Amino acid sequence: MTDTVRLAYGDTGLDLAVDPAITTVVVPAHHPPVESPRACLLAALRDPVAGPPLRARVRPGQTVAISACDGTRPQPREHMIPAILEELDGIVRLDDVVVLVATGTHRGNTDAELRAMFGDDVVDSVRIVNHDARERDSLAWVGRLGDDVPVWLNRTWLDADVRITTGFVEPHFFAGFSAAPSSSPRGWPRWRRS
Repeated sequence: MTDTVRLAYGDTGLDLAVDPAITTVVVPAHHPPVESPRACLLAALRDPVAGPPLRARVRPGQTVAISACDGTRPQPREHMIPAILEELDGIVRLDDVVVLVATGTHRGNTDAELRAMFGDDVVDSVRIVNHDARERDSLAWVGRLGDDVPVWLNRTWLDADVRITTGFVEPHFFAGFSAAPSSSPRGWPRWRRS
């Protein structure tokens, strides 16, 4: 006996026959969206789960770097970055803020893609830098970690007084393959020791 599971695949989906005796289907619990993403994000920045609120962590005159996922990830950047900038307003100058697009080994995003990702107001008001892992001059050596893994980080990120990392949590579309093939242009991570 088999059950049919419909996968979200392509434009129309894909039916897959599975044996319920040896298969566990995990179905996500869907929750209604918040009424105001901006209000929800501002509340989280003002009353975080741990530590002081963002406004208490930043002082006038400091430089701020904010990392955001690149265009290959469905992060709600158009809500997150404006909320962070609103919280920084009156503390630091926009000229002292940079949004660093965490491209990994992907290509940099175009101006049109950045505008779709962040909105025109953000693109027109703060400096946005596409990280380039292949541009050696933009990287700084920070040492070796763990199993003697060499670590280079973006200089813009390291030079900032305050670093804010944004992200999101979601099941990966290709579970089990994340961070392996994408870690190196050749497939498996280059730093893996033989």
